[in-house]
Amino acid sequence: KDINNQNYKNAIANLSAHQSKNYDIETFLFKFNEIYPDFFIKLQETYSQLTETELKVCILISAGLKSSEIGNLLNVSETSIGKYRNRIRKKLNLENNADIAAYFFENLNYKNSNNLDTLSE
Repeated sequence: KDINNQNYKNAIANLSAHQSKNYDIETFLFKFNEIYPDFFIKLQETYSQLTETELKVCILISAGLKSSEIGNLLNVSETSIGKYRNRIRKKLNLENNADIAAYFFENLNYKNSNNLDTLSE
């Protein structure tokens, strides 16, 4: 549940390393799901008002990626990602500057149960 825990930081470092190797979005989401099993399903079930693309943006935000990195993975501009962030906050009734990643980890009561070494294989 604690977004600042060491396992989360290690997972993000591993995910970022994979992203820098120009993996596509589906590969990135697959790797994220290895670290946080069922996160996407919980996200989708809990926030059914979000579109498929908004759900992907939520995962990428939760992975700690910057808007420019998310834009690169989704092949859209950084400005578009900003608009997605605003739409997501609006749909979730969050304030304009709310931390989306922290919100999801807190509200989904998510705990990491996988071995992070799977990303280094």
